[in-house]
Amino acid sequence: MILHFCVLDKFIPPFIELINNEFDNQNHHFLVYGDRSQFPFKDASNVEYQPQFAHLRGNFWNNIAQITRFLELAKKSEKIILHGLWDDNLVRLLSFYPGLLKKCYWIIWGGDLYRHTFREKGIRSNIHEFFRRIVIKKIGNFVSQIEGDFILVKKWYQATGKWHDCFVYPSNVYCGEPLANTERELGRSINILLGNSADPSNNHFEALDLLLQFRHDNIKIFAPLSYGNKNYANVVISKGKERFGEKFQPLTDFMAKQEYDKFLRCIDIAIFNHNRQQAFGNIVNLLGMGKKVYIRKKISTWNALSQHGIEIFDLDSFDLKPICSKAASKNSKIVGVFFSRKNLLNQLNAIFAGDI
Repeated sequence: MILHFCVLDKFIPPFIELINNEFDNQNHHFLVYGDRSQFPFKDASNVEYQPQFAHLRGNFWNNIAQITRFLELAKKSEKIILHGLWDDNLVRLLSFYPGLLKKCYWIIWGGDLYRHTFREKGIRSNIHEFFRRIVIKKIGNFVSQIEGDFILVKKWYQATGKWHDCFVYPSNVYCGEPLANTERELGRSINILLGNSADPSNNHFEALDLLLQFRHDNIKIFAPLSYGNKNYANVVISKGKERFGEKFQPLTDFMAKQEYDKFLRCIDIAIFNHNRQQAFGNIVNLLGMGKKVYIRKKISTWNALSQHGIEIFDLDSFDLKPICSKAASKNSKIVGVFFSRKNLLNQLNAIFAGDI
């Protein structure tokens, strides 16, 4: 049996559905916790919901029944797949059971890794980092589509485990529709996507400063803010409206994937001003649609995409010029082949069926 330990997020319900549709669900057991009302999933015989499992600031000993259940499943599992390494209680628990770490597979999400650098320093944070160092160093396997993140794991935590190249979640699969027409209709605004969530890591204010020089051009700025910190979202909306008026369009209502994909096809230029790997699914689908995507050259995403021959653009050299049709077509073809559902299933099968 393969045990999946998951904190609920938008990626998890589609992943559970993928596994139960494409693989033998008797070989996979999901131990899930978090807010089911925000991220609903279908009931299934192999999905166990533990809403009381403490996350980050919870009390370890108040959750002894859930902890006992996790250990019961973990000990008899052939592999343990950790969907993100967010839970400090889980990390502390694993530090006392080093025998489990060899069969652990940490799917690196981004923020869980970059806590090393971006965490708020303090006694509590330092204690959590102490336990993370013990655990991450001994984890047997690391899963990511970005080798640069694995290199950082080795650098920061002296990890000795094996890297598995896999983009894991259906959200990273290109939707597969034909390449969108990259020619903008005469008179239509240049539609700019700014970020992917209401998380400060998007660095919205810095990006708005960058765009300020184009405020008199025929542009519209769309900022997805339905997911993340609501207070931060309100500040972004206030600043965006103050600087760009009606040219700034916040997106505060959650969109289903099909609706969101349709929206992305109306975008001309996307700006992801993150200082770390983030928004990979958005980036992949925009590139597949032939859109011009700007990110920071120093982050691990840059090399991960460039090594496939994909043309992306450095945010330090931002302009409003459209992507040329040749580059758009090339990007779309590469994304369509590599980030396909078929390739994802092959990658997952290699992890599930392979030796530890």
